Amino acid sequence: GWVARLPTRYRDRAPRLVHLDGTDAWFIDGKHARNANAADVYGGKGRDQYVPDGAVYETTPGTGSPEQRLTEQDQDGVDAEVLYPGQVNGPKLWRLIEDDETYEAMVSAYNEWLASEYCAVNPSRLIGVGILPLVADVDAYIAEMEHCKELGLKTVLLQGFPSGNTYPALEDDRFFQEALDIGMPLTVHVDVDRSQKGPLLRYANTDEDERRRLEKDGRSLPEQVARFGPSRGSGCLAAAQWVLSGLFDRMPKVKIFFAENQIGWIPSFLQGADVRYERNRHWAERYLGFEPLAKPPSEYILEHYLWGFQYDRVGVEVRHLLTVDNLIWGSDFPH
Repeated sequence: GWVARLPTRYRDRAPRLVHLDGTDAWFIDGKHARNANAADVYGGKGRDQYVPDGAVYETTPGTGSPEQRLTEQDQDGVDAEVLYPGQVNGPKLWRLIEDDETYEAMVSAYNEWLASEYCAVNPSRLIGVGILPLVADVDAYIAEMEHCKELGLKTVLLQGFPSGNTYPALEDDRFFQEALDIGMPLTVHVDVDRSQKGPLLRYANTDEDERRRLEKDGRSLPEQVARFGPSRGSGCLAAAQWVLSGLFDRMPKVKIFFAENQIGWIPSFLQGADVRYERNRHWAERYLGFEPLAKPPSEYILEHYLWGFQYDRVGVEVRHLLTVDNLIWGSDFPH
C-alpha cells in the first residue's frame, strides 16, 4: 500500500493493521490506536449482518485491490465512484503522530499512492479525493493541494481550517485563492476536525475574557447560528463559521462541498440561522467587534455550499426550498 512510498525513516511510525482476536485494529507509532470502525467495514454483507464491533477488512467487499473494487462496481451497477478516506480510521487518526514532518510525509505518500497506483487502474471509474494535512500551516495546505493537482486528483479534502486554528482565519484566504486559481474543488467529509478546543470565530476585539463572558456554555455566535442544524455530524457548525468569518464576502467565487450529511434538515437550519443571527449579531458587534454580513446567513449557505446525501426522501421532498443544483446524490457504495 501507500506505506511503501514513505521514506524508510518514517515507515516504523506509519499506521499498521493488526489482526486481534475477533477484530482488526490500527497501530500507530507502535501503539494500539483504535479498533477498526465497524460502520466502515461491513460493505456488501447486508444490513442484517451489521454489528457495531468486530470489524475485519479481509472479508469485507470494497477493501481490496482496485481490480476487486471495479468488479464490485460492476456487480452493483456502479459506473464510477468518488473515493473518500475513512472518516474514523483514516487520516484524522494519523494525526496521533505529533511530529509534523512525519505526518505530512504520510499524507503526501498516501496521495501519491492513491493517484499513481490505485486510481490509475481506471481513473474514469476510481476518482480519488486527495488529503490535505491537519497542520497549523497555510503554506503546507497550499503545497499539498498543488501536489494533488499535479498528481491528477480531482478534489481535495479539507480536514480543518488551513491556519490550524479552531476558527477560519484571514490567512486562510491565501489557500482559497490558490484553490480558485488552479481550479481545485474543495470538499469536507461530514465535518472539520473538532479535536482541539478554542474559539469558533475570530473577532476584532481580541479580549479573551470578554469573549468568554459572552460565549460561555456553547453560546458562541457560530453555535447560535448553527443551532437548528443537527447537533453533530452535519457540517452545520463549519458552514456557519465560514459564513460568519466573511469568507464569501471577500471571496464570492468560493464553494465548498459537504459530503455525506443528508439534506432534509437544511431548510429548518436556514430559517433558524437567519433568526438566530439577527438575535445575536448585535451583542457580537457591540462587544466583540463582529463585522456584520452583507446578506442573511441563509443566502450564503444556499449559494456557496453543496451538500451530499444518500437515502433522504424528506430531503428530496423539500428540494424546492434549497438550491437543487447544489445537491449531490450518492449511493454510499459499498455500504
